[in-house]
Amino acid sequence: MKPLFYLGVAMFFDFITNVMAKLTPYLPSKFKIDNNYEDIGDKLALEIIREGIANAINNCDYFLPTGVYIKYEDNHLKIRNAERMRLPLNQALRGSVSDPRNEGLMNLLHLLRIGDKGGLGIPNMINRARELNIPDSTFVESFNPEITTLNISFVESTKENSNSDY
Repeated sequence: MKPLFYLGVAMFFDFITNVMAKLTPYLPSKFKIDNNYEDIGDKLALEIIREGIANAINNCDYFLPTGVYIKYEDNHLKIRNAERMRLPLNQALRGSVSDPRNEGLMNLLHLLRIGDKGGLGIPNMINRARELNIPDSTFVESFNPEITTLNISFVESTKENSNSDY
């Protein structure tokens, strides 16, 4: 019988891969071509989603009943986790500081090449969104119950509604 620790890692990995597989067909293809004439539009969108899910898993308080919640509807993705981030939101948006609630999970996901370990995941998500010309992701922290929600819109932005500030 395998220890429960390994079972938990497999469950998180399966959760992420299943969510990614279910979301991929619904993502709008941007047909963004790199120097090797490869479509990297979907790849950038998947990197944004993967980092958002990793953030939710790493910062979730699993002693609370809400856990991690993911919903995709009308080209908008909502990723929600129980509890607020331990860093102030403005510091997380600037990057280079990492303080996850579940450091062991973060290390394991990093070994699987999911998520960023150096505190640059959220700024990278915003940069990827700008490369795809979609609005910046927004983080909303609510209280009672304490929940962090990441909202990602895959609707192409225009200059009027483009967000240039963090």
